[in-house]
Amino acid sequence: MKTIPINEYQTCEKHFFIPENRYSKFETYCTKKDQKKITKLKITTIQKKYKGKNIREVEINATSYVGIFNIPDIENSTLVVRPKIGSIAFLQMLHYINEQDIIIQNIFAHGLEESSDFVKIFLHFLIKTIYDLLLSSMRKGYDLVSQDISFLKGRVNYLKTINNRLKASNFIACQYYKFNYNTLINKAIKYTLFQIRDVVPQKSFEYYHRILALLKFVDISNFNLNDFNRITYNRLNLRYKNILDFCWLILKNQMVSLEKGEFSFPAFCFNSWNIFESFIRKILKTHCSNDYFVEKKRYKTRNETVDPDIVLKNKKTRENDLVIDVKYKESWARPDYYEIVAFRTHTNAKKGMLIYPQKINRKNKTDYSYEYFDFKGWLIKKEQYLEIFAKKILSHINY
Repeated sequence: MKTIPINEYQTCEKHFFIPENRYSKFETYCTKKDQKKITKLKITTIQKKYKGKNIREVEINATSYVGIFNIPDIENSTLVVRPKIGSIAFLQMLHYINEQDIIIQNIFAHGLEESSDFVKIFLHFLIKTIYDLLLSSMRKGYDLVSQDISFLKGRVNYLKTINNRLKASNFIACQYYKFNYNTLINKAIKYTLFQIRDVVPQKSFEYYHRILALLKFVDISNFNLNDFNRITYNRLNLRYKNILDFCWLILKNQMVSLEKGEFSFPAFCFNSWNIFESFIRKILKTHCSNDYFVEKKRYKTRNETVDPDIVLKNKKTRENDLVIDVKYKESWARPDYYEIVAFRTHTNAKKGMLIYPQKINRKNKTDYSYEYFDFKGWLIKKEQYLEIFAKKILSHINY
């Protein structure tokens, strides 16, 4: 197995040779667009023959997705896409969005250098945090069991019992609650760990196998992503919520898994674009809430629907003073201008603004503005920089 690291928006210099029978589902996963109309990886292929078999020579370009992608090629390669803004800044964004997240807190408590492998560090502390949590507060629960048995137990299903009698069976159809470890929370954790088993860092193996030992009686055969919606939280299990939020995120973005076939190639990744947008929105909600509603709202007209990232609505006048489009990309492009003009038109905002993660060489226009977030400045000045940034955004309204 080969591991190839690249940064966001880079082209991988190595070409991958993927057998034809593994390629189609890999292509579907890579090219399926998310809500931002972004693909996880951009791929270019050439059909070839290798040892008499049909294969694809694949060139991969990274987008805004960062994480681990297991490539189903003939060498079982692993592509690690790192955040262009740096591991520390990226984890700081995650931490700021989810202030109470114990995984990120553990990472920073143990120290993190800029050169650290973001994905391996994150997965290690995810697994370690799960282990510590299960060790301190693993809980059993009750499952409703339907079973035909020879004695009365719980509630009787009379119709099924009569049918049993007609078939010359003496079994009674019963429904009862069984006390066991098969809670939805335990299933969600074990199912997630099962799906990322191929990308577990070596230093996490010990904790990984300890967790599986703790959950050995947990059945995940019928668990799926929709079951996360059935989990209810109370004061006894609220500690698990942050863990399960990341489990859901991992499973939501995972590579298609061919469990019933010959091959399995899961992935673990984040869309940095969505995280950067959520990060900017939270900064403005935190530092501009006295004067503005910070909204994420869809606007519909007779012919078109637009979905701007952020709208600042004046609490006094109830007017939209500023509409913002957050762009997690390296450079300005003309479509950016057309998009913010459309947002202004549909929202009736006084001003429009584009926000980027780095400085770009464009002068402000009269009808829209540019700003960028300085991650280095943030890491030095911490919360003070966030206040400065929020004030800078507001200054454009009356500019």
